[in-house]
Amino acid sequence: MRRVCSIVLYVIAGFVLCMTVSLAFIRPGHDAWIKWLLMGVFLACALVAQCLGLALHRFRNWRRDSGIVLLSSAGYVTFGIFTIGCMLMDKEFRAIVKTDSMPFFDDWFTGGVFIFLLAVEGWLLFRSAAEEAPPADPASSPPAPPPPN
Repeated sequence: MRRVCSIVLYVIAGFVLCMTVSLAFIRPGHDAWIKWLLMGVFLACALVAQCLGLALHRFRNWRRDSGIVLLSSAGYVTFGIFTIGCMLMDKEFRAIVKTDSMPFFDDWFTGGVFIFLLAVEGWLLFRSAAEEAPPADPASSPPAPPPPN
């Protein structure tokens, strides 16, 4: 049951991270500090959910689990941005939805940097966990104890 709860908390953390990255693409109006405040609040919520999930799993494989959450969040948002870009290239879609109706969604630099940093951090965590894992070679494991008589 603890593992199921930790996975649910990882999913919540990933969802909140996706919302944070999506928010990074929004161009702030006059008050730019509100965007950064909201991103900070969302990041804090994601961090709390991630830490609770790790604590429920007793911080076993924390690098691998955290790396997976970060990489999957970055990948999901990248796929979503790619999908939006593909839809905007379609003439019929642009006729239905006027492209000037989404002017707030154009802070590509901040969003791109945020996705890049999230993906790199996730990859580094995941790779460090893979390098530190024991080999799966059965010849290197100790022999099994003899069966009781």
